[in-house]
Amino acid sequence: MVAAPAIDPAERYVLLTTFRRDGRPVGTPVWFAPLPDDPATLAIVTDREAGKVKRLRHTARCTLAPCDVRGRPHGDAVAAEGRVATDPAEIAAGTRALARRYGWQWRLLGLGARLRGRDPAVSRAVLLVRPTQGG
Repeated sequence: MVAAPAIDPAERYVLLTTFRRDGRPVGTPVWFAPLPDDPATLAIVTDREAGKVKRLRHTARCTLAPCDVRGRPHGDAVAAEGRVATDPAEIAAGTRALARRYGWQWRLLGLGARLRGRDPAVSRAVLLVRPTQGG
């Protein structure tokens, strides 16, 4: 049986809160897309050098909350665990899910990266975040 998503898929943004080594939270509003084969797992794409990537490599602990584009939550946060995808199949699945979900906005984001001389396939990281048991 496939687990139900903890974040409503109709939301456009989710506040991903990761934790510094000293335990201080850092929240960032991000686009997300549920994976087709596992809707409870959310794919998030960010710059490979972003702080949230470094923080998730240190500790998988994070939280998710529905939010607006500015990161103002409008729902309860749920405990989650995240990791940086390393398997090419996972990276491709996450990227496809985001491309389907955000359409022209996703393509525009890639175009902007290329105009800045960056290859999106090389400069970004795919994060896979899943609410922990008990939500």
